[in-house]
Amino acid sequence: MAAHPVDKPPDLIVSPDDSKGSEDGKIGPRSYAQIIAGSGSRFGSAKWFRLQPIAAVSRHPVYIDNMQACIVSSIEVEEASKQFEHALILKFSAGRPSLYDIRAHINKAWNLEKQPVFTLLDARHVLVITASTRDMIEVQSQDSRKIQTSLFRVFKWQKDFDYTKDSAKVPVWVSLPRLPIFYMNPTVMERMGNILGKFLRVDERTMEMENTLKACMCVEIDLSKPLKN
Repeated sequence: MAAHPVDKPPDLIVSPDDSKGSEDGKIGPRSYAQIIAGSGSRFGSAKWFRLQPIAAVSRHPVYIDNMQACIVSSIEVEEASKQFEHALILKFSAGRPSLYDIRAHINKAWNLEKQPVFTLLDARHVLVITASTRDMIEVQSQDSRKIQTSLFRVFKWQKDFDYTKDSAKVPVWVSLPRLPIFYMNPTVMERMGNILGKFLRVDERTMEMENTLKACMCVEIDLSKPLKN
């Protein structure tokens, strides 16, 4: 297994709210003891995520160059990876905001049912673990790709994630001008979206028939492959 050196240890995982709402609704700083204790937020408790042990594959000790090696089977990798099926990566181009500012932005701008767990992977990459497929898609399909003045990309975490490479799979919004209104049904839109890539969701304005000039949907497209006509 290859190890990725890090200049300094990543920040403390900040999924428990380390900000406390005041009476006027503004976010204020909290003590270290309050961070550890945790508290409620508009999401409720964020302590819903915890790594769970997986079934170990029995094997005899393996030695390489007279040194005992830690061998992890492909089955174990798959099982361990399932715990991150709703995980995403935010990759900032430059000038990443603080985790406090990222969390404040999520609280205000993202319509999530549960507060995500998030922590630094390195200076540019933030791991976001959402609580459900619904919340994961909500993050992927956000219109804004900016927190304060910092731009970022979002893509789904995969077990072959490489800090040095950009993901080829990106969520994009697709517009379908003058689409007949009976084709705007989400079932039909999903079928069309899956031809282009992996359908994520239909735009709310399309769902509520507020803009019938064009139908919009979010689709995850693999840029490593030729785009389909």
